[in-house]
Amino acid sequence: MRVLCNLFLKYNIQFLLLSAALLNSAIVFASPITYKCTYMKYSSIDGLKKVDSKFELNFLLDPKSGKAYITGNSGSEEVNIILNKLGKGISFLEITGSGNVSVTTIDSDGNSAHSRNMIISRKLIPSQYYGICEIKQ
Repeated sequence: MRVLCNLFLKYNIQFLLLSAALLNSAIVFASPITYKCTYMKYSSIDGLKKVDSKFELNFLLDPKSGKAYITGNSGSEEVNIILNKLGKGISFLEITGSGNVSVTTIDSDGNSAHSRNMIISRKLIPSQYYGICEIKQ
């Protein structure tokens, strides 16, 4: 009987913690969230290098609509949202009109990697950038 009670308590505590986390997430994520990402290093087929000029990406996540956008000087474009299974990070997937793919992943500490896989003039041009994102609500 004691084992059964302990098991019952364990699952009830887990349920309460999960419920509190979900409720807290709903409150925290009610307003738009912006991610301002700055990248200082990148790697390509030629190896790891420092960026020559400032490279920034900005994302806007609208929890009410469930949509996210990459924003810049030329406007904004909707991107796909991918949350990791533990809720500790987020990825934004962009597929351009020409079919090129970019993925930006941000962990809970703001560390980020931005990966591009482009085909230009029938040649693969892969790159990956490393940086930090400032997250604001």
